[in-house]
Amino acid sequence: MKSKQDGLARQLQQHLQDNKCLIVLDYLWSTEAWDCLKGAIPVSEHGTKILLTTRNRDVAAHFGPNGYHHELHFLTPEESWELLRKKSELLRVKSLRERSGDGCEDLGKMEELGKKMLNHCGGLPLAVVVLGGILRTKKTLKEWNEVHENIKSYLDKREKIGKEGEVQKALAYSYYDLPWQLKPCFLYLGKFREDSEIRAESLYQMWIGEGMIFENDRREQETMMDVAERYLKELAMRCMVEIKAYEEGKHAVTKLESCRLHDLMRDLCLAKAKEENLYKLVDRTPSRDSPPTTEAQYGLIFRLLSEDISQYNFPPKEQTKHLHSFLCDPLAGKGQLPILGVRIMSQVKNLKMLRVLAILSFNMASQSCYIKSPLGHVGKLIHLRCLRLMGRGINLPYSLGNLKYLETLDLSGSDHSCKIPNVL
Repeated sequence: MKSKQDGLARQLQQHLQDNKCLIVLDYLWSTEAWDCLKGAIPVSEHGTKILLTTRNRDVAAHFGPNGYHHELHFLTPEESWELLRKKSELLRVKSLRERSGDGCEDLGKMEELGKKMLNHCGGLPLAVVVLGGILRTKKTLKEWNEVHENIKSYLDKREKIGKEGEVQKALAYSYYDLPWQLKPCFLYLGKFREDSEIRAESLYQMWIGEGMIFENDRREQETMMDVAERYLKELAMRCMVEIKAYEEGKHAVTKLESCRLHDLMRDLCLAKAKEENLYKLVDRTPSRDSPPTTEAQYGLIFRLLSEDISQYNFPPKEQTKHLHSFLCDPLAGKGQLPILGVRIMSQVKNLKMLRVLAILSFNMASQSCYIKSPLGHVGKLIHLRCLRLMGRGINLPYSLGNLKYLETLDLSGSDHSCKIPNVL
C-alpha cells in the first residue's frame, strides 16, 4: 500500500510540474494532513498555486507562513440585520403590508425584536441564517415575540448542547422550534459522514424504514416518499440543511436530489442524539474532533478503516437488542475486503429488531468458497424494512423471502455480478 501511494504521489508531482494549476484544499483540519500531501504538490512562484480553507489558525500558519492569509470577520450588526431581513422574508412582508396600508406599527416592533435576537448570533452568518429560517415561518408580531421570549428564557436557563457559547445555543433553539415529527428526521442526518452529500431518495427510504414518516400525515394523493420529501423541504426552508434540487417533468416540478449538513449543525445533531440516547457512532477516521462516545439504544453507525473492524469488539447483546438501524460506512477504498462483510454480518445477525441495514462497502467477489456467505444471515432479520448494500459480488440468499416487511432493497453503486433470488 505504501509503495502504491508513493507511485501516485510521483505521478501527481510530474503532472503538476508540467502544468500550471490552481489547487483548492477545502477545510484542512490538521498540520499532519498537509505534511502528507505537500511532497506531491510542487509550488513555485510562477507555477501551481494552492488555495486552502481551514478553521484552525495553526494549520494556516504551518501551511504557508509567507503566503497571503485572509481571516473572515464576523458580521457587523448592520450586515447581520440585512441578512436576517432577507432570510426571514421580512422585506416581502413589509412590501405587502405597505401596499395594503396595514400593520406598519407591528413591522416596526418586529424589526426591533429582530435586532434584539441578533445579539445571540454573535455575528456568525450560519446562526443568522438559521434564526431567519425560524422567523420565516412566523408571520405576526405575536409569533415573533414568542420566538424572542423563548430564546431569552432558553438562554437564561443556561442550558447547553454541544459546545458552549451563545451561537451554539441559538442554533439549538432552531431544533426546539421544529414540529415534533421533524425532530427525529433532523437528528438522523447526524449519522452520515461529515460534509457528505446525502442522496435524498436513500434518505427517504431510511426514514420510512425507521418509522419516522407517518401514514396519517399524507395529503390527498401523496405517497410516503412525497411526505418524506416534504419533511426535507421543511428542514431546508428553516435553513437547517442545504439542498440540491432539479426540475422534473413537463410541469417543472422541483425535486430534491441530495442534502448536506453544515458542520455546526451536524455537531448539534450529534450532541442532541447523545442527549436523547438515540445512536452510537464508532468513528476511527481522521477528524478534527474526538469521536463521539454516545451509548447505543436505537442505532449503531460504523465508520472504520478496514483493518479496524477485526479489532473492534461489538457491544454485548443486552446493549444492542433494541437496535433499529445499523450503518457501516468505511473510508472510501479502504473497506473493500472480505473480512469486513464476514465480520459485520456475523454480529448483525443477532440484532433481531433491526429495521434498517446499510453496509456501504464490502467485497464478496474474492470471498473464499470455504467461507459461508455472510449474507446468509439476512433472512433472520424479519423486521427489516430497508436493506442497502454496496460492493462487489453480492449474492443474496433465498432466505431474503423471509423479509415480509421489506420495503426497500437498494443495490445502487454495486457491480453487475449481484445475484437476487426470485423470492420477493
